[in-house]
Amino acid sequence: MSARSVAMKVTQLQVRQTNQAVGDEARLQAQALKELYDSDKARFLSTQQDKIRAQHQQLADTAQAVKTMTATKRSNNNSQRSSYARTWYRELKKERAYTEKGRERVISERAMNTEKRTARKELMQQKNNAAAMKAKAERMERRAHEHDKEKKQEIARKEHTARVRHETRPEVRKAGRDFFQNQRDARETRSAPITTKVGTRSPGGKQISFEITPHCAMSRTASTKERRQLVAS
Repeated sequence: MSARSVAMKVTQLQVRQTNQAVGDEARLQAQALKELYDSDKARFLSTQQDKIRAQHQQLADTAQAVKTMTATKRSNNNSQRSSYARTWYRELKKERAYTEKGRERVISERAMNTEKRTARKELMQQKNNAAAMKAKAERMERRAHEHDKEKKQEIARKEHTARVRHETRPEVRKAGRDFFQNQRDARETRSAPITTKVGTRSPGGKQISFEITPHCAMSRTASTKERRQLVAS
C-alpha cells in the first residue's frame, strides 16, 4: 500500500472521526436542546395547568363567594325585613295607642267642656233669673212706692184743695176786704186802732172767732202765705 493511500485512509479516518465527533456533539446539543425544550415545555405546561387550576379555583371560589354573599345578603335582608316589620308593627301599635289615647283625651275634654258649658249656662240662667227676680221686686217696690207717693200726693192735693177752699170762703174774703178797708179808713182819719172781730165756721161745723188788730194786720202787699197764717191763727 502506498503512502498516498495510507494518507488518504488516515485523512478519511480523521474526517470520519471529526464528522462523528461533530455529529456526536450536534446530537448531544440537539439532545440537550430537546431536553431543555421538553423541560421548558413541561414547566410551561405545568405553569399553564397551575394557572388554569388557579383560575378554575378562583372561579369556583368566586362562585362560592357569590353564593355565600347572596345567601348572607338574603339572610340579612330577611333579618332586616323581619326587624323592619317588627319595628313597623311596634311603631304602628304605639301610634294606634297614642291615637286612641288622644281620642279618649279629646272625648274626655269635650265631655268636660260640655259639663263646664252646661254649668256656665245654668249659672248664667240662675244669675239671670236672680237678676230678673230682683228687677221684678225692684219694679214692684218702685211701683208700690210710686203708688203710695201718688196716693200721698193725691191726699196732699185734696187737703190742699180743702184748705184753700176753707181759707178762701166768701166770709173770709169779706172779712179781709173789711179789714183792709178799715185799715185804709183808719190811716185816713188817724183815729184810734180798730179792732175787728170776725166770726167764721170751719168745715167741721165749729164756730171760729178772731180779732184783727193793727199790730197783726197785714199790709196791702201781704203775701197769700201770711194771710193764710193769719186766718189759721
